[in-house]
Amino acid sequence: MCDACASEFSDGISWVEDVCEGVCEARPVSDGRELEIVPAFRVATLAEYEGRAKSVILDFKNGGHFALASYLGPLLADALIDLSAGCSHRHMLVPVPSRSEAVRRRGEDHMRLLAESVSTHARVRLAPALALVGASQHSRTKRERAGATRRMIRPKRNAQWEGLRGAQAVILDDVVTTGSTLKKTSEALKLLGVHTCAALTLASARLPRTNIPILAV
Repeated sequence: MCDACASEFSDGISWVEDVCEGVCEARPVSDGRELEIVPAFRVATLAEYEGRAKSVILDFKNGGHFALASYLGPLLADALIDLSAGCSHRHMLVPVPSRSEAVRRRGEDHMRLLAESVSTHARVRLAPALALVGASQHSRTKRERAGATRRMIRPKRNAQWEGLRGAQAVILDDVVTTGSTLKKTSEALKLLGVHTCAALTLASARLPRTNIPILAV
């Protein structure tokens, strides 16, 4: 990856949960009689999904350039270390699952490759694999993505998750659009007794225009 492309992901963390309606949930306010819509967890990203950043991700995801994991992984690892700086607990890294059909078409599970690279460089535990069942999100509108109910995320092997109840997770994805996949992953983890601390992505379809990138929490 050239220096110009790498620089697209090197400006530090930007928080984007406020523009990801899919991760929001209703919570009661202090008096218990009203509800407020708030993000279920924070979502950090390294870049906006456009220009060079978009080209790099598409090359990695669909273009067969899986070696990019060895370049992108350390960038995400640095961001994960910064993101974790204010936490007193250790995290487990949970990559969002890809549909089996997509993995066969691409020839590799690009998210698993990326997560393995991040896990190695950040020295964090890589979670057992999850499985994604349901229709593709490709070509769907934001409203359709946010309202998708047929996509289900579950453990690939239940036995591998035994003993992980109470763990703190950071979910890893390549691109966040509405955040609905992140939320579904978080809900699947909750059923396993795993708490989602935050999510980390390479790029976001939108950045808050008032957001200032930061290097640490």
